Amino acid sequence: MKKKITALLEKTINDLGFILYEVEYQKEDEDWILRIMIDNDNGKISLDDCVMVSEAINPILDKEDPIDNEYMLEVCSAGAEKPLRNKEEYKKALNEYVYVKTATDEYTGYLEEVTDNELVVKINLKGRIKNITIEFKDIESARLAIKF
Repeated sequence: MKKKITALLEKTINDLGFILYEVEYQKEDEDWILRIMIDNDNGKISLDDCVMVSEAINPILDKEDPIDNEYMLEVCSAGAEKPLRNKEEYKKALNEYVYVKTATDEYTGYLEEVTDNELVVKINLKGRIKNITIEFKDIESARLAIKF
């Protein structure tokens, strides 16, 4: 179903200057939620952006009716701590503050470099700045992070 909804909405969302980041369809309490997460090149999504996208895609969903039961449509930002899912997203996050988890360690620091097989994160280890190289095959999860 995600693929069908993505195919229905992606062009319209792109034409508005946004990226269709993720489609979720899940039950929350008694309600079904169709959550459309959007992003853009600068990573800043406003409430007005969400309203504009919602108003543009709602008629498409009403006409095509891709979901059999009732649901609530929610258009939202991918978030300040959005997951990094592929090399393209890692490359867009260069110089950003990130959190990376492997099977044995967790790192928080600035994403310095992305190659075909690995990434380099600059971390502060007890007052010492150090570059850590992490192979993609070792990454369990990664996301943007907020620095406090």
